[in-house]
Formats: sequence, C-alpha cells, structure tokens
Amino acid sequence: AGHIRQWEFPWPSLPSSHSSSNLRSARDSMAADGATAASVTDEDRWKGVWAKLLARFEEESGDPPDEAPEEWEHVLLLRLFGESIGKRTAGLDAKRRLAKAASGPKDLNLAGCESSLRAAAERCWAQQRAAEALAEASKLEGVGDALGAREAYLRALAIGPERPWEARLPLAWLALVARGCGDAAECEAQLRVALDEAGAASAGPPAAKRRKAGGAAVAAARLPSPAEREVLTRLLILLLQQNRESDALPLLRQGGWRHRLARCVFHYPLPEPAAPPPASDGGGGAALPVRAFDEAMPEAMLRGLRDVFGPSAAFWKEHRYNSLSRCASEDVGYFSYTHELNDGPCRSTLDVAIRHILAVAMPHFPELKDARFAEWWAHCRPHASGHQMHYDSDNEGIGGARHPICSCVTYVEGAEDLGGPTLVTTQRLGDICGHLEVIVASCCDVGDVLSHCARPVHARSILPSDSALAARGWLVFPRPGRLAIFDGTVLHGVVPGRGAPARREDRRVTWMVAFWRDVAVRPFGPDGLPGSSRPLPPTSEPFVAGGRSYTWHQQLQLDEATADAVRSASELPASGEAVVPIELPCIWEQVSDEGATPSGVTEEIPEYSSCFQF
Repeated sequence: AGHIRQWEFPWPSLPSSHSSSNLRSARDSMAADGATAASVTDEDRWKGVWAKLLARFEEESGDPPDEAPEEWEHVLLLRLFGESIGKRTAGLDAKRRLAKAASGPKDLNLAGCESSLRAAAERCWAQQRAAEALAEASKLEGVGDALGAREAYLRALAIGPERPWEARLPLAWLALVARGCGDAAECEAQLRVALDEAGAASAGPPAAKRRKAGGAAVAAARLPSPAEREVLTRLLILLLQQNRESDALPLLRQGGWRHRLARCVFHYPLPEPAAPPPASDGGGGAALPVRAFDEAMPEAMLRGLRDVFGPSAAFWKEHRYNSLSRCASEDVGYFSYTHELNDGPCRSTLDVAIRHILAVAMPHFPELKDARFAEWWAHCRPHASGHQMHYDSDNEGIGGARHPICSCVTYVEGAEDLGGPTLVTTQRLGDICGHLEVIVASCCDVGDVLSHCARPVHARSILPSDSALAARGWLVFPRPGRLAIFDGTVLHGVVPGRGAPARREDRRVTWMVAFWRDVAVRPFGPDGLPGSSRPLPPTSEPFVAGGRSYTWHQQLQLDEATADAVRSASELPASGEAVVPIELPCIWEQVSDEGATPSGVTEEIPEYSSCFQF
C-alpha cells in the first residue's frame, strides 16, 4: 500500500546557549578559515581566466580593452566573463558588482572592472565547492555515516553555499537522531538561523514593501516561501513536542496555518506502566477502527522477522534504505512486496507469518474472508522520525485512491520508549473530497499503526462524513511483539518520538502487512529497482535484475529445519492479549490570535496547506 498524504506538516526551536548569534559567529570564523585555504588556488585560477578573457576580447574587438573602458567594452567583458565561468548566476553577480563599484560604467577603470569580475568568479567557485561538500554530505547521510555527513555539512557552510539553509536542515536533524552530532538545543539553533536565511533570500528588497491603496500606505503581506515553510515546519514540531505553545503560536500564524494537530497529539501522554482505562466506543455499541494485541506473534516467528529486518540486516543495504533521515530507499522511496493468498503450501517464512496475522485479524475484520493478496513493507527508523498523516493506497494513489481491507503493523524491534505512538483517526478519504488537495507521498512508510480494543469491530460504524476533520483518534505505543490491525480506509500516521531516547543509535523496526481484495503485482523492470508491489523473488537463489543483485530473500527459505519450527509456531492459537488504545480528547485545533481551540467534526475539510501536521 502506497501512501496518500492529506495536508502539509511542521517542526521545532532552541535555547540561549546555542543562540543564533553564537552559531553565526562560529560559522563566520570557519568561513574565514575556509576562504584562506582556498585563496591561493582561486588566485592562480583567476589569473588564467583573466588572461584568456583579455585574449578573447582582443580577438572580437581587434584591440585590448582601454584602461578606462567605455560602456560597450564593459558589456563585452561581462559577456565573455559569463561564457568563461559557464554559469549565468556568476554573470548576473558580476553585473551587480560592476554597478555597485561605480556610479556609472564610465567611472570604473579596467583594474576596478577586473576586481569586480574576480570577486564574482571567486564567489561562484566557492559555491561550487560548497555544492560538492553538500553532495558528499548527502551521500554519507544516505549510507548512515552521521558524523561524516555532519562534517561535510559544516564544511559546506564554512565555504558558503548559495542556499545555506539546505545544509542547516540536515544538521538540525542529525542533532536529534545521531550520537555525537548535537542535541535539541543545537537543533533549534540551526533551525532559527536557517529560518532567518531562508526568509532573507525570499523577501527580496525590503521585506515589507509599501504600496498606496486608497491614499493610505499599507504593508504588503508576504506569504512564506516553500523553503521558509519547510524550516518553520521542523521548528514547530520541535517546539510543540516540548509543549512550548506560546513560542509556537507566532510561527503557526507566520506560516499561514489555520488548523493544526492538537497539542495532545504533539505532546502526547507518555505510556503508563499500568494499562489505561478501556477506550470508549462513543455509545450505542459502535466499534473502533483499530485493534492491537501483545504476544500475538509466536516467539520463533518474531525471531525470524528480526533476522530478516533487524537494523544490520542485508535487507536494508540491498534496497539502499536510508535509516538515518529519509527512512526509505535512496533510489525509489517507497517499496513493497506482494504475496498471493491461496490454500497452497507456504513458499517462504513470510508466507507463514502473513497467514498467522490474517488468522488473528479475521475475527475483528470479517471482510478479510475476501482477501486475495497481502502486500508488505518494512521500516527502520530513529526515535525522532515520524510519519505524516496519510491514507494507505495502491501504488501511492497513482490513478486514484484504492484502499486495502485493513492494514497491520508488527513491532519487530525497539525499546518500549523508542519512537512515538501511532495515531489512528476516524477520518476517511471519500469519493468526493471537496476542495481538499490530495497529494501522493512517495517517501515514507505506511505509518506504523497501533491502537487497541478488546471487542470485535465493524469499524465504519463510527466514521464521520468524508467532508469533515476527524474529532476522534487513538494512540498506540510501540512495543516489541505487538500487533496492530486497523481499517484500511482511515487517516493515520506516526507521531515523532518526543524527548531523547536512551540510545540514539537504536532503531524502531516495524513490518507492515495490508490485505487486499485485489491489487496489481508489478514485476521488477530492466533497471532492477525495488518498487511498489513487487513479487517476492524465489528464495532458493540470489535474484539478479538490471545489474542489481538481491540475496536477502534467501533467509526466507523453508528448509526442513525451518519448516518444522514454523509448523510448530503456526499451530499455536492465533490470538494475543488485547491492549487498549489511548483515546485523545481532540485531534485538530484551530489556530487563532488567542491560541488554539478544538476543531469540530461539523467543519468542512480546510485546504491542505492550511493544516499543520508532522
């Protein structure tokens, strides 16, 4: 099941010990060191460029430029400079520098002209070096080298990239999720500087332009740029998870958000050692859209899943899964595998696990008697990584939304306090979505879904109309061996873990299974890349496609010893200890000057971009 995402989401902010001014001072100091290191090379490089530029000038004009160049000579020098450097932005920068250096072109002599062009060239070369450092950082981050990535991002900032916030955003993230890369205070400091930088870049000349309207001067309102919104989102998530509502409110208004996920979602209640009281069903015997069970997976079966999907397993490496930041394949984003459900013998250990989950889920979702396919995918996430609110859909909603009968989540590995809870709501995506903008999310998991209740369900009996924001939702906390099952049509997501985990290097590993009446199985293409709903390769040998080789699936082979162990596990009762979800008092709140007030279910669904999420 791919993921359809409904609205746009936010992030965090930080303390005085890592203030924006302190961070800028450190950056400026490193920039000076970087500039000194590069100056000799750039000087030699410029000598060669200037000599060639003068030679080309003489070829085209018949004479070298005058010591006091006329206007046409400036124009020719600028054109030749742009062609020599090979970057349009460098030519524009040089033009601005020439204009700034003199009140008019005739006031600028040849030496002054050379100085301005050289400054533009050196700035261009510095940005190229910064871009190379950013590319290196991104590559290191993709393979999980957090410290190496951090060093490369800092090197890019010291050189001076064209868009410095593009280095600060990942630095802020690494400060939250990687050991030795900082803390929440540094994360906030980086984000606040990034917000200033992105705002300055998008504001252009005077941030608040004045215009005349009806004889009165009025400040022209400026909506935040996409870059500003991205930084605001990250900063807001951090602030809201720290329960800093008064700090977050001005930023919510700055971003133009009119609705937001409620404070009880972002600053969710931490799980209690004792079981919470049973979730209410709203009266009238209405059923909840989610169930969860502890000890539902036999220990041998859970051990097998850990062997295949543990943080160091070949599965992640062979799919080029980035478990540090993207939590998806570096090549394709989302990917999954699909098994046909039939009465024939199991072909792999995952077939056995899927049939076991189906047996656990069937009493609570009777529609599963019509299931013909099971699609699965997995995720390996750090504590602070959540998953945006979304609907499960075939092939990420391409060609229209089609939902599974139900989706299931098995928590494979991770401490009980590792990662945030899954949020399952009563909101559905109907055939008519009003003015809701539906966006396909191609980079994240199906949302680890966890909630629970002990009675059989017919979930749709309490779902609201398709044109209203949900008023009801439940949290399910991660726990190894827990199995969650929820209606495949409802809006759900994973709240980012709040606070600091005991060990930043630990990962929350989840294995998701969606059951379908019908879903397309999409074979590997000539490029051999993973993708949505691929068939499981034969477990007896390595699988090679498009120059890519896969071996992880050979662990799933049902040899004689494995078959005996699996047979014993499958003979155990298909049940577990029912656990109770935590019901939230509200899901959405309106943003106003006075703060946030609950959004009722009678309201129409607002524009996607006006709703703040994670």
